[in-house]
Amino acid sequence: MTEPTFDLDLETVTSDLTGARAELVSAVQRLSDTDLDRARRGGWAIRRVLEHVIEFEWLCVMAIATLRKEPVPERPSVS
Repeated sequence: MTEPTFDLDLETVTSDLTGARAELVSAVQRLSDTDLDRARRGGWAIRRVLEHVIEFEWLCVMAIATLRKEPVPERPSVS
């Protein structure tokens, strides 16, 4: 059995992440392919940063599922 504060914290964090993801998607949808491929000299293009964010989020999903002893969901396609 989980503690009530854990459930409330999980709900809050999930809501915050959902809102942040929606804001990111809204901002990215306005970018052209040229914008996505733009980078400062020596830096990552926006497209690469987004790929990194997606990869990190997936690693977090796998870690949380493992810690909660739940099956790891199928990895979504990035395309």
